[in-house]
Amino acid sequence: PRVTREGRGACQASAPDCAPQNLANISWAVSPLPVLDVPLITAISSQSLPRLHEFGPQALANTAWSYAALAVESEPLLDAIAAQSMPTLSDWCAGTSARPAELVLSLVEALQEAGSLPEPLLAAAATALERHAERLDAAAARASAPPGGPLPQGPPAPAEGPAPRAPRVLLAQPRLWVLWKPPGWSVTVADGRGEAPEEGAAADEPGPSPGGRPLQEWLVQGPGASRPIALDAGVSHGLVHRLDQDTSGALLWASSYSGFYSARLQLRARRIRKGYVCLCMGPVRKELSLLESPLLRVEQALHVPRSIPCSQGRPARTEVCGLQHFLSPDGSMVSLVHIRLHTGRLHQIRAHLSHEGHPLVGDEVYGKGASAWCPRIFLHACKMVTDVGDGLVDVDVPMPCTLLSTVSLLAHVEAHSSTFGSQGFSEKVSRGKK
Repeated sequence: PRVTREGRGACQASAPDCAPQNLANISWAVSPLPVLDVPLITAISSQSLPRLHEFGPQALANTAWSYAALAVESEPLLDAIAAQSMPTLSDWCAGTSARPAELVLSLVEALQEAGSLPEPLLAAAATALERHAERLDAAAARASAPPGGPLPQGPPAPAEGPAPRAPRVLLAQPRLWVLWKPPGWSVTVADGRGEAPEEGAAADEPGPSPGGRPLQEWLVQGPGASRPIALDAGVSHGLVHRLDQDTSGALLWASSYSGFYSARLQLRARRIRKGYVCLCMGPVRKELSLLESPLLRVEQALHVPRSIPCSQGRPARTEVCGLQHFLSPDGSMVSLVHIRLHTGRLHQIRAHLSHEGHPLVGDEVYGKGASAWCPRIFLHACKMVTDVGDGLVDVDVPMPCTLLSTVSLLAHVEAHSSTFGSQGFSEKVSRGKK
């Protein structure tokens, strides 16, 4: 390809003539190409290594993401990027702009993706982001009156019986809350992933679907009314991640900037455990324990995004922790699957299982859509485990009544059920007919 020829020519020129930003731009342009040009990436690495001190934060993050996406042996360069960045991360986050903080998060995620994230850099990133958050919280406190009220102490939804139809607080810590998100509520998460490194970090958070009730409006009018972060769209109103509009379950919300950046760092470093339960078509094989097809985000008609398995896509890992087989009311075989996500690509569970021939029941994008016996997509975020320094968050969220009603219509096929790799996500559902 032309970009490869031009990039090789630029990198094979004398080092002083190839500016650091050009090296970063070339590495970013090369990373999505279908053919791995080993001489070119070797040339970029050899010319970048002695000049990393000339790279700015954007160039360092871009280069780290490029080599993480290439999935090639580049430990010396990535180690050097980590060493060069570590002492200056607090300088990156000087001031109150969200963009430098996003670069820190992007660098952490790139190094984690490549398996080259050293604990000292993670600690330095935590310190830099905490100082950044302290400035934001202080500014918010000066601008708001009265200060935030007492934390609501809401018990988890009952283990038996239907979950509520409106959002509610399941757990409240000083800086981080776990919310119940019912189906039909949209979550807008805009985290600045429009630049190069964030695209490499998987820009997997589209806006809300038409017709959904915005959960951030419920926050502003309810439990977040006295929290300045709830009004700040630049940090997603404090929402740490998103769930699709028709997906129910656990959702993290930070009541302060300190909580937000601490949780975001945990998320990007993949220190948050998220468990899901879904119902998919066909008998999933017990050998299907880890799905790792790279996923590429593409735009469909009407600008509706979806993910497709593609060698040019971003790494994606979905762990199948346990499954049960059932017969549906129409006589077809279905599988209730417990999932743990190790990455967070757009529609990752739906795209991975569909690629294996098991689209989710009720999925209109990757499957056949709703049926008479399952009126919505069967996907539920049932488990959330994290710790941002205020104590362990370990929340189990029962399925809402719509999904429990669907399970009650299924006939259990005990001989084909199995659990494995539990990690806390292999609980059996015994509500189906025997």
